[in-house]
Amino acid sequence: MLLTKVTVSEDVVLDFFHLEQKSSANDNIFNNPRYRPVLNNYSRFLVTFDDGGTVASGIADVALGYNFSVYREIKDTNQLVYVAHLGEGSLSMVDYNVVNDTTYRYYVFKEDESAISEAVVSNDVTTCWWDWSLVDLIPSTTEKNLYYANPNEMWKFNLNVTSEARTQNINTTTYNNLTRFPKVSTGKMNYASGGLTCLLGNLQQLNNGQLSYVEPASMLDRWNDFCANGNIKLLKDRKGNAMLVMITGNSGQTDDILREQPTTVTFNWVQVDDTTNITVIGG
Repeated sequence: MLLTKVTVSEDVVLDFFHLEQKSSANDNIFNNPRYRPVLNNYSRFLVTFDDGGTVASGIADVALGYNFSVYREIKDTNQLVYVAHLGEGSLSMVDYNVVNDTTYRYYVFKEDESAISEAVVSNDVTTCWWDWSLVDLIPSTTEKNLYYANPNEMWKFNLNVTSEARTQNINTTTYNNLTRFPKVSTGKMNYASGGLTCLLGNLQQLNNGQLSYVEPASMLDRWNDFCANGNIKLLKDRKGNAMLVMITGNSGQTDDILREQPTTVTFNWVQVDDTTNITVIGG
């Protein structure tokens, strides 16, 4: 069932309009004079008129009152990877744990208390960008390996970008003995480290259509605070790599010759986990 419009006589004043599927489990609203409806598994339409107007848009669809599980597939791999679980009433999310130059397809399964639907499959989506990015991650307090991207701490770098050598750090020990060849033992340590040098600011288009380099004086302070806050970051490059990192060093040099006085920053990072082990989403 899909409602597109409900019209009520102008002589009727409504606090809310809630349409539910009949069930013995439904609350009897007449026993509660202060009843306030919320979305549930029986909801089919809900509008609360909170804006005080006579015309209000509600939420209506077969999706209402259900939970959803979202999975992603890299094209032609035939392997679904869990992305997120959406609770009742949540109908959108942003998947941040994707990489550049890759084609994805998403599968959404609708769930209720007794069944799971067939998947609703998205169109193919191909990622394409020309920036390095660094995103601050906030861990979930209720679900393990779930992180939320901080919308106020997302940095993109695309000017004068130079990446340092990416080092694979492994622990091996060589033992010299009486034989021709030494004995080499290897531990479990295996992580990457590196660095990036780039301009801190970005080009922005002005009202007259001209491009201008923008980097306010406060931007460096914000960047320094970002690097020092101790949170895990999601680092992505242009080629199609993504890593969970911690910032281990940061420096900046302002060019005093140019009028814009651009700041070149260099930061070092160390990989702390594999992105395949976590989910990173935003609302």
